Amino acid sequence: MAIRMDPHVKPASLLLVNAQETAERFDHQVIADLIALTIRTLGPKLAPVCAVIFPASYVVESRWYQTIAAEKGLRVGLFKDESSARDWLSAYLPTPSSS
Repeated sequence: MAIRMDPHVKPASLLLVNAQETAERFDHQVIADLIALTIRTLGPKLAPVCAVIFPASYVVESRWYQTIAAEKGLRVGLFKDESSARDWLSAYLPTPSSS
């Protein structure tokens, strides 16, 4: 809840989830619960897109994550490395206001 209430975090902030180092296996329900918790916890601070980096062996889990998130209105890009994830997210950065 701290992020949701933090005035320094702008509404609709982009999220990058780096789960590359995880060794825990996730079933469909756990992934659904994690996504629901993320959306509920971040609330309006979360943009409708996020990037996720899973280990290469998590093909099924990454697709579940993407599908479940889409059902909740969150577009998820799946990536193998942080650089690619950041490049994709950069397309969703707000354009600077012209003076």
